[in-house]
Amino acid sequence: MQKYLALVVFGVLLLLASRLSAEPRFSSDVVGNFMVNDTLTVNGDGIFNLGAAEKVYLDGTTITHTNTAGLLDINVTTATAGVTSIDVSTTLTADVDNVYGIKSTFISTAAGTTEKVGGPFLADIQGHAGDNDDRIHSALIMTGTKNGGNSNLDALVIKGPEWDNIITAEKGNITFSGYNAVILAEADAPGNGPELRIQAGNGDDNGEAGDWNGGNMYMYGGAKANAGVDGNTVLAHNSATAIGGVGIRRPPVAGEGLGVAGKTVLDGDVEIGGTTTLVDTVWTDLRVSFTEAQPGPANNPGFDVFQGAVRAYHFDPNAEEELFVIVQIPHSYKYGTDLHPHIHWAPTTTNTDPVRWCLEYTLAEVDGTYGAPTTLCENDAADGTAYKHQYFDLGNISGAAIDTLSATLVCRVYRDADDAADDYTGDAVGLELDFHFEKDAFGSDEELTK
Repeated sequence: MQKYLALVVFGVLLLLASRLSAEPRFSSDVVGNFMVNDTLTVNGDGIFNLGAAEKVYLDGTTITHTNTAGLLDINVTTATAGVTSIDVSTTLTADVDNVYGIKSTFISTAAGTTEKVGGPFLADIQGHAGDNDDRIHSALIMTGTKNGGNSNLDALVIKGPEWDNIITAEKGNITFSGYNAVILAEADAPGNGPELRIQAGNGDDNGEAGDWNGGNMYMYGGAKANAGVDGNTVLAHNSATAIGGVGIRRPPVAGEGLGVAGKTVLDGDVEIGGTTTLVDTVWTDLRVSFTEAQPGPANNPGFDVFQGAVRAYHFDPNAEEELFVIVQIPHSYKYGTDLHPHIHWAPTTTNTDPVRWCLEYTLAEVDGTYGAPTTLCENDAADGTAYKHQYFDLGNISGAAIDTLSATLVCRVYRDADDAADDYTGDAVGLELDFHFEKDAFGSDEELTK
């Protein structure tokens, strides 16, 4: 009996000693496993001196866990700067691989068919109603110091080929503070570089009636401060030389800088440097007003009243009358394509018979030789309305042999009133002789060559 009483007294003394200690601690010298099958309360430091292969193990699998507060629940209240709720320090003492400060494995063993949210890490920040913009709460803060070395420090490394989304955010910006940032899709082995796509959101009806727009994507430089300069948006450039091409609404073609498919609207000043080539050619006019044409020594049309005090050249119905023009093909002309001459004219009566118009021309490039003229003639009937603006084509002028700049046409334009096909009995007013042609550039890259 005395033996048992002594043990009780000794136990009480030990308990009092632990309560009165200046640095209370929980310490176990048990050899082997130390198990707690219920609540363990430690009022002070808990110290575990582990061997090389030993660990502190919390078993929440033998009995299915249901406590939503967490298997490891740490609650800290503090008014002291620099307090850390969990402090993990891992020191690497050898050149080894796959060493982690904290490792969390999340395994799903139940099939799911509806949307659920879960993962190995959750950070929940709850700010204060009195916080302002200067107060910053961060769900994750990562710091790194090379300490004079040259290793690569990656704040976040995501591995595995089956991720659907790397970051899914319901709100918030991605902000790089105080340095030049690079978003890079880098090849991990010999081979083609991976693609990098930035896409605004698609419209989503979520099964409901209605039309929903896709989101816009904006790219722009930063705004200047005070007397600085606004930032630019620079594509396909590495700050020293051009890299690749830029395609808008289509992939870029090798060797081109900017490729655009569809309508392009430019509002404001446009500056273009270097070679300018139109992938799809456009049509334009080489225009010669009849008032710019020159009469010859004879057979000239009368420069008579057209309407009011306005005058124009009137071609007589009873005699062949003519004018002469010389035109140079513009530098924007697409080599090798045909020219399409046409005439703008107006009848002076309500007669509906045809007028026979003709163009006689000879063509030569610089240092070429003008040959015998070629004549194009076509009949165009008046449609019964006096002074109506009429138009008709004279045919084609072959450009197959034109492959240099500044080819020139020397022309005679006339009404062939002596031809039996010209039955129009009134004067025909000649307005303009034009040549439709295809252009593939705004001009030539050099003054004398294209």
